[in-house]
Amino acid sequence: MSHSSRVVDATDTLHMSRIDKMRTLQPAAPGNDLDKSTEQVDVIVVGAGLSGLYAATKLDRQGLSVRVLEARERIGGRVHSATLANGIVVDLGAQWISDHHPLMLKLAEEHQIGFHPTFAEGQAISVEAGGPKFVGADHMPLNTAEALDVRRIMARVIKTAEEIEKSDAEPLDRQSVETLINSMASHKRAGDFVNWTLSENLCMETAHVSGFELGKQIASMGGTKRAIAEADQHIVTNGASQFVDALTAELGDRISTGQAVRDIDQTGAKVIVRTDSASYIGSAVILAIPPQLFSEIRFAPDLPRDRSNILKQFTTGRVIKTFALYQEPWWRREGFSGFMSSWTSSHFPIVVDNGPEGASYGLLASLSTGKAADRLSEVDPAGRGTALHKYVTFATGVAAPDPLETISVDWSSEHWSKGGYASRRPIGAWMSHPALFSPISRLFFAGTETADRWRSYMEGALQAGERAASEVMASTAATHN
Repeated sequence: MSHSSRVVDATDTLHMSRIDKMRTLQPAAPGNDLDKSTEQVDVIVVGAGLSGLYAATKLDRQGLSVRVLEARERIGGRVHSATLANGIVVDLGAQWISDHHPLMLKLAEEHQIGFHPTFAEGQAISVEAGGPKFVGADHMPLNTAEALDVRRIMARVIKTAEEIEKSDAEPLDRQSVETLINSMASHKRAGDFVNWTLSENLCMETAHVSGFELGKQIASMGGTKRAIAEADQHIVTNGASQFVDALTAELGDRISTGQAVRDIDQTGAKVIVRTDSASYIGSAVILAIPPQLFSEIRFAPDLPRDRSNILKQFTTGRVIKTFALYQEPWWRREGFSGFMSSWTSSHFPIVVDNGPEGASYGLLASLSTGKAADRLSEVDPAGRGTALHKYVTFATGVAAPDPLETISVDWSSEHWSKGGYASRRPIGAWMSHPALFSPISRLFFAGTETADRWRSYMEGALQAGERAASEVMASTAATHN
């Protein structure tokens, strides 16, 4: 094929904006001792993803001094945009927002960040062992009885989420989603389809997630069929990194990149945070990184054993995102929406049209999650774009032109993420420690995994950052009284 193909690590500076370049601060001098390289601030935020940045801006606006430490050489965490050769921006990480996301919509309005509807006009396609078939708007490649069974199962799941706080939680938390769904299904294919659908949203197999975790996730998304259906309503035009850039511009040189935190010491009157090249002293620390990265840090005193044991067992999501850029959206001309699904054994279980309506170019995005990500990770990385093109031409039956460019990123291979979109508590963990992310002395927690609303979405990242900042402010006020 003649197209160019890029395989990237999520740390690559494919979208290092002007702000990224000017906002990197280097410590004054190396050393972990409390000397001239030590900076004193009110609050130290570990992680310059969307949640950490949002928490820092909230605290800054309240007059507290902050220092944001980021291990990567770029800012944004699991929000990461890349610019293709022709200037088209794609989101290698988080990309969707919804009318049900008030914090994201407010931030977009404040900074004049635009978004467009996810394109959905035309015929959707499902690919199974027997080949592709056209499916309706519900995307269910099932017969009437199986489709009715799917709707009945999902209605029961949503009802469970609505009543999650009043339910007998322990039985739900002790069984996997897979077991729960299979017990509800009257038709095996219906149960398999629901398990596949949920695994795609969770980025991991339903065998690894408890029924209570699923209920809490759906409840965090508004707990209604409409809110869930509209979760992927809009795509940020020109990339979600615009939100990162807006927050970065506000914080300025209070962000330091290339500063992996090694120690957090709460044994003294102040909290001491150490990186390889500097030390920072503060009254509070916000840990705004994925739970699977907590093991990278030494805590003094140690985290409570019950919490630490749960955190070590978190199941990480697996996702590989692959894009194919075309000269034009040829599938639209053929009457296809660009939505293609495969719930059997494909490397590309979900493909969507990522371009706006009326776009002159064509852009397809594939989200390979869970087992599909595992399979795709074994493919020669440089060949993922070629494989995606072959898949969509097979699914549509159209002899399509080669893509102009492809790009692929495996979030599980990126050290400072170790997975995407989010990680999940192990089965039984909700009952053993429901307040897993409550503050520990002067240590507070942010990140989308800790959110009460829209967990695993960008909205959840903002909500968690806002909550952590409020907790710090309340703690500061109590200390001063």
